[in-house]
Amino acid sequence: MKKLFNTFLLFLLLVNSLPAQSERSDFQKLNNRITTAKELLRTFPDPQAKLLVQDAEKQRNEAISLYNSNRKRLAVARIKTALALVNRAIDLLSRVPLERLKEQVDELIRKAEQLSIGENSKEAERLLQQAKQNRNRSVTAFQRRDNWKAMEHLRVAKFYAEKAVSILQGPKGNIQENLNDEKLRYEELLQRAREIVFSCNNDQAHKLLNQALNQFQNIRRALQNGNYQIALNLYYSNTRLLLRAIDLCQGQEYSLREQAVEELELFGDLLASAREQPTLNGNRQNTFILQRASRLYQQADDAIKAENFAMAIRHTTMGKAVLSRLWGGESSQSLPEKTEQELEQLRAEIETIKSNAEILDDKQKGPLLRAAESSAADAERFLARGRVRLALESIFAGNRFLSAIDAGDKQKSDIDAVRLRENLARLKDAIILLENSEQKDESTEPLLQEAGKMLQKAQSALDKNQLELANEYIKLGNDLINKVNSTSGNDLE
Repeated sequence: MKKLFNTFLLFLLLVNSLPAQSERSDFQKLNNRITTAKELLRTFPDPQAKLLVQDAEKQRNEAISLYNSNRKRLAVARIKTALALVNRAIDLLSRVPLERLKEQVDELIRKAEQLSIGENSKEAERLLQQAKQNRNRSVTAFQRRDNWKAMEHLRVAKFYAEKAVSILQGPKGNIQENLNDEKLRYEELLQRAREIVFSCNNDQAHKLLNQALNQFQNIRRALQNGNYQIALNLYYSNTRLLLRAIDLCQGQEYSLREQAVEELELFGDLLASAREQPTLNGNRQNTFILQRASRLYQQADDAIKAENFAMAIRHTTMGKAVLSRLWGGESSQSLPEKTEQELEQLRAEIETIKSNAEILDDKQKGPLLRAAESSAADAERFLARGRVRLALESIFAGNRFLSAIDAGDKQKSDIDAVRLRENLARLKDAIILLENSEQKDESTEPLLQEAGKMLQKAQSALDKNQLELANEYIKLGNDLINKVNSTSGNDLE
């Protein structure tokens, strides 16, 4: 065990210290391919291939020793020799499984083609085309005697074809069986993606892999909270990230339009699942989140139609971040920790919106953004003083302001100064009545004070003709009044 640990330590030193990116990549590629060759040997024993793998391991270990002796040039030469040996072994071992895998892929493609007759599933059609393209690439690689590359293309083709068949057939079995199937597919693809991306110099592919790994937390939380359909769609979303990373490493580039359309499809699937989950409905915050996500979806769709694909991707990214709050589920976090997390998400969305110069310069939207920043600052102050409930109210207010920005021109026609002044007067009356009430509850005093602040800010915004901002402050003030009423038992409606 000690010898194994020392070898592994030297391996890490070599990987992290080689002078050129290409050399580090070759060493990672070598270890990945030795692992693959050993897996193939267990299934398809071959004496000649076994000797080649053993020789490759010997060359690799010598490379580690040479590098440890500061003989870097010889170490690099050993790595290249070992790569050539293990590639020969994989070529020998891949012939039988390659033929079997090709037969499976061809059968899946035929099945998908038959099922697609009379159907109009754009997603299944897209997946089927991807399966065919990867199948054709595998043939080209095989003709070049690159069995390793041929095998990788066939694995990806099989995955695309299976997904196309699954969509065209519709879900089978219960939700738990479907989840288990998707989990197995995802884990298999994740292993392949890691091997391919780690030996690939495409920065975007590495970002996609990391994104998929980071988003796996959302799958776990959705499962813990019983949102199984959402978990299925999240598996699917992460799977597409992995497939795109593999495609990039294999030389296939995605246009910005293709990326935007794919992101919108993924976002749409998640949004539809969230709307259908009974566990996510009936809650004020959840309803607000769904409304905001729906507006972001529409804005992304509009941006694609206007051929502003970068903007569409920003909207879908923000929309998925907003939706992720719904399936966070219960965790070991305390309420202050969860509130801090909500505050960080609010800050991140504010920073994203601040990058849009048009919003900053807009006479109505600019003040809304600044109000959201002010609410985030209030939440931070409340948290520092241990007043978590008020911090949550401030975060909610910040999200309301951002939502008003998202709504854009659609709500302008519903707002006029006369109506706002009437609403402001009603809010003022409600606050005065509660302040003078004999049934006044001391525990609600902080909420009543915050309502008073909303009144003052609404009046200030109205005086500056910032109608949308005034409208949001009035709504927030009324929300706080309703909370005071529900707590104290008063009913002013």
